[in-house]
Amino acid sequence: MASDGARAGFSAVGRLWRRLPLAAIVLLLMPAAAIAGVGEGYAAYDRGDYQVALRELVPSANAGHAGAQVLLGTMYHLGKGVPQDYVEAARWYRRAADQDDAAGQFMLGLMYVEGQGVSQNYPEAARWFRLSADQGDAPAQFKLGLMHVKGARARSRVRAAESPARGRRYAAMALPRGSRYPGRGLAEGAARCCAGAS
Repeated sequence: MASDGARAGFSAVGRLWRRLPLAAIVLLLMPAAAIAGVGEGYAAYDRGDYQVALRELVPSANAGHAGAQVLLGTMYHLGKGVPQDYVEAARWYRRAADQDDAAGQFMLGLMYVEGQGVSQNYPEAARWFRLSADQGDAPAQFKLGLMHVKGARARSRVRAAESPARGRRYAAMALPRGSRYPGRGLAEGAARCCAGAS
């Protein structure tokens, strides 16, 4: 039989585990080699050594590392080191998005806008953009703003009259932060888009 002190210790550990975010628990349980592989994978990707990036990222992505999943999705999306495969890209983005990863949610939203690897679906794209935007992701805020301003969301549950105003608010949220995604000039695009929208 366990003593009261032992029970109290187990209870305290149980409370600690319940309070930790899922991402922290995954990182605590993830093998150190998988975590180290992500950094090496990013570095290899940045220098264009896609085969090394793939070798380093796959174990981490399979172990649940959302950043590795997004980068692996990007490799399939762009055909960097692997044959271009939109279905596989969407699968990796979804795995990250399902873990509440803002970049994964944003990229999955893009796949729905373009109909790449998934059926084109603007309401579904807006849903993923909104989840990412609500985490402060500037590109998602901007893209969601554009959808509102241009009226793509008006075809779903958003009234057309409120769509442009909501779009300007989302795009304006993105302006001060800029973009962490290469090749996206948010401030310039938002200024042009929203200046004349009513």
